[in-house]
Amino acid sequence: MLYQRLSPKRSFSVWYIAALAAVFLVVSAGQGDSGRAPAAAAPAGLSDAGWRAIQEQMRGAGGPYAETKVAAGDAQVEDRFGVAVAISGDTLVVGAYWEDGGPGNPLAQAGAAYVFERNQGGPGAWGQVAKLAAGDAQADDRFGVAVAISGDTVVVGAYLEDGGPGNPLPNAGAAYVFERDQGGPGAWGQVAKLTAGDAQAGDNFGWSVAVSGDTAVAGAYQEDGGPGNPLPAAGAAYVFERNQGGPDAWGQVAKLVAGDAQTADYFGLSVAVSGDTAVAGAYQEDGGPGNPLPEAGAAYVFERDQGGPDAWGQVAKVAAGDAQGGDQFGGSAAISGDTLVVGANAEDGGPGNPLDGAGAAYVFERNQGGPDAWGQVAKLTAGDAQAGDQFGGSAASSDDTLVVGADREEGGPGDPLPNAGAAYVFERNASGPDAWSQVIKLAAGDAQAEDYFGRSVAISGDTVVAGAPEEDRGPGDPVENAGAAYVYWRYYPLYLPVVRR
Repeated sequence: MLYQRLSPKRSFSVWYIAALAAVFLVVSAGQGDSGRAPAAAAPAGLSDAGWRAIQEQMRGAGGPYAETKVAAGDAQVEDRFGVAVAISGDTLVVGAYWEDGGPGNPLAQAGAAYVFERNQGGPGAWGQVAKLAAGDAQADDRFGVAVAISGDTVVVGAYLEDGGPGNPLPNAGAAYVFERDQGGPGAWGQVAKLTAGDAQAGDNFGWSVAVSGDTAVAGAYQEDGGPGNPLPAAGAAYVFERNQGGPDAWGQVAKLVAGDAQTADYFGLSVAVSGDTAVAGAYQEDGGPGNPLPEAGAAYVFERDQGGPDAWGQVAKVAAGDAQGGDQFGGSAAISGDTLVVGANAEDGGPGNPLDGAGAAYVFERNQGGPDAWGQVAKLTAGDAQAGDQFGGSAASSDDTLVVGADREEGGPGDPLPNAGAAYVFERNASGPDAWSQVIKLAAGDAQAEDYFGRSVAISGDTVVAGAPEEDRGPGDPVENAGAAYVYWRYYPLYLPVVRR
């Protein structure tokens, strides 16, 4: 292992810090056709041999920013590990929604999720500590399509779950709650299965999930409005709370729908929750009656105790300040405290659509524009945006840092790696008070075409994760579409490597 997280307690010599700074300047300056950074003189106090060793160590690790690459311990072809990622502190969860149940594939595409912990297997290493599966797993449930974690609680969505043996509700969907130390010290045991109180076939409940403390949210973007299906695919989201219905039980406390719901809005395609605030994206929302902006998209903000004690009432509908038809705003959403980010992966660059499908993400803040209002404060785009990148297909937020995925990014001009993918990190105040600016572009050190790196992203404190569900295990593709996830860490204000001495 060549990289480990910087600790404020670790002592570094002057030459070592100088070496790190020089490495950053070298790699930031750009790379030639060979993929290697331009040569640079050794920093003062460091021998040429030592300097070369540092550079070669980082190149051998697959890139100057990669800490580690994680994969399933029982990886197989087409597992799609990395389709969803979530992180909380030192615990990482990765979904593999096409996982088949191990050798012989007894449960085709039943799905699984994997738990990793930092420093498991060595300092700075991320080692697998658990493989999660539904207690009532069946083929084609697609468990792992969405994952979320908060402290010692993990939620996993299974959007094609059928209601158990006999499949009384095809594709109604479900979500499963797991807790640490359930079933023994360090074990992750299932404690609940969540389903909609008004579940119907085809709702796709669990396509998206989120959790914050004792509150979980699951999206059902194909929900139809109840018996008789008055609003096909309008969508809904459901809120559950711990200890609702009994100690440690998870009971439904609310069903969220858009105040202006229409057919095929796909409300709940994305969900997020932070404390007493929940968000649901509706990426095919059309702008209201008459549909002036087909599939422009919207997101809806709900708050606890809005409309009565323990009620969850809508407090805002947010949309892009420069919304156009087909932008698909709301395909991803993330919230942290008073900051909300919403992705619009099909955004085209404004009037005239100069960058078809390049994508964008929009930042909103509470109390912007008035008390309790949610006003747009920034539009984020990739510094090297190209048509078809689909920037905004995934998003994550933690305090003053945002991460946005672009899973069809192609490696820059000339597109040497079609759909290899990338992720972009933005920070508040990076270029001025309250400004949101890109601070780095992340890509896999062993990137190949069609990896779809950035299909999912997550952040917790100093650690960023990006999933690449069609990663193939390197040259020669020995395990096609098995998938991988990549972990990066921050030494503020830069993402830098630490090479062991």
